[in-house]
Amino acid sequence: MKNFFKSKWFKSILFVLIIVAVVVLLTQKKEPTVSYRTFDVKRGDIASTITGTGTLTASETRNEVAKVSSTVEDIYYVEGDRVEKGYVLVKLDSSDYEVNVESQRNAIKQAELSKTNLDRQVNALKITAPTNGYVENLSITEGSYVMTNNPVCNIINSRKDEITLQFVSSSADKIQVGCLAKVLLTGSLNYVDGVVSFVGDRITTLTTGATVIDVTIEVTDSQYSLSGVSANAEVTTAYGTFKSVNQSTFKTTSAGSVKAETSGTVKRLYVKNGQFVNAGDIIVELENNDLIVSAQTTALNLQNLYNQLSFAEDKLEDYKIVAPIDGIITMQNVKVGDNVVAGTVISTVSDKNNMEFKIPIDELDIARLDYDKEVRVTIDALSYTEDNPIRGKISKMPLEGTTLGGVTDYYVTITIPGTEDIRISMNADAEIIVEQKENVLYVPVESIEKENGESFVGVVKDNVKEKRKVTTGMKNVSYIEIIDGLEEGEQVIVPEQGSGLGFLLSM
Repeated sequence: MKNFFKSKWFKSILFVLIIVAVVVLLTQKKEPTVSYRTFDVKRGDIASTITGTGTLTASETRNEVAKVSSTVEDIYYVEGDRVEKGYVLVKLDSSDYEVNVESQRNAIKQAELSKTNLDRQVNALKITAPTNGYVENLSITEGSYVMTNNPVCNIINSRKDEITLQFVSSSADKIQVGCLAKVLLTGSLNYVDGVVSFVGDRITTLTTGATVIDVTIEVTDSQYSLSGVSANAEVTTAYGTFKSVNQSTFKTTSAGSVKAETSGTVKRLYVKNGQFVNAGDIIVELENNDLIVSAQTTALNLQNLYNQLSFAEDKLEDYKIVAPIDGIITMQNVKVGDNVVAGTVISTVSDKNNMEFKIPIDELDIARLDYDKEVRVTIDALSYTEDNPIRGKISKMPLEGTTLGGVTDYYVTITIPGTEDIRISMNADAEIIVEQKENVLYVPVESIEKENGESFVGVVKDNVKEKRKVTTGMKNVSYIEIIDGLEEGEQVIVPEQGSGLGFLLSM
């Protein structure tokens, strides 16, 4: 028997049996093993979103640099302080520069005095009448040269002529200022009306032995001058009329000598002797080109000094480091006594009322965004934002993207309102709602299988699997809308990752 197992016949039979076993194993049909779960078709809201993560920064951050080299004199605010635009943060020592500014101010005062004097002289080239009256003793002619303080003419005001007469002393307490008088012009025997303007209290004794007082009477007459005319008078009082004991001559009460206030050549005479003029009328116009040029030059020099002072005063402001915006001082690295050079960053102010971060958006998604899309923001360090996301907004969408490894991303800026909890450099996640629908049927994205451009799902009903065609709508990374083909509550097959629905769709 032992020889049989070693025989050639046994080996041949064994070989045939092995071949038959292999053929049977290879041709035997096996049922596929598929792993899957089911999902009940739901009705609710579905949203298509784009997400991204970035690092928070202040929407506006400004560095204030020293514009001059100097020493830190005072510090008014420090890091962490909230400041408003225009607040002085740091004061640099400006004492040396202030000496220069004060010197310029003194130079302006001197130049202003020179300009005022020259302007007065230029204005004085036109000599005007100081009062109403008649021109007398006009002593210049056109073309003549007039020196400063040279007399030009007299202006006689004929409406205010006066005469002093003597009355008996017994009338001293009866004649009073304001009493009316009749004045007899002895040459023409005409009367003119007058008013007592002065009553003397000194009693004089005449050679006849009579005692008298002086009484001055003022006559107003716009027709002609009474200067030099002889007259006597009688004064009417409450106690009767009193006559003067003598006669005297009139003199003009307001006669003015007009003098040149500057020098120059007579360019034009506007009046003649005996001509009546009103106050302010031009009598003479002088010409002095050197004076006019000097006045113009002084005016230009003064304007130049004003400009220099304005520049200097503006530069004086450079010694103040001021807050450029409303915000919080996030950096300040100087102390009192430090020497700083122009260009050194003194303070950094950040506007924490508005924070922002940038998220990369794939080139395939950027066209789906616009500025009115809803943005929900969560911050890793602030757990409460998970349940109550911060409402953000898209503030910037660049026209140019960044390409790396054949993929182009556009860094979109998301802005959120700042709070005390939110700090610069925190990580933030943005969820941009691109599209959303309410009260629709939806199933997991992985439950859909595509075949020849159509969508199918596997449905389980009473432990029986069936293949069903569906119409889909919008989707997000997790769910897809079902427009037609399923009802709420039906169970669809959701294959485990990598399984697919091939086993079902091929039925």
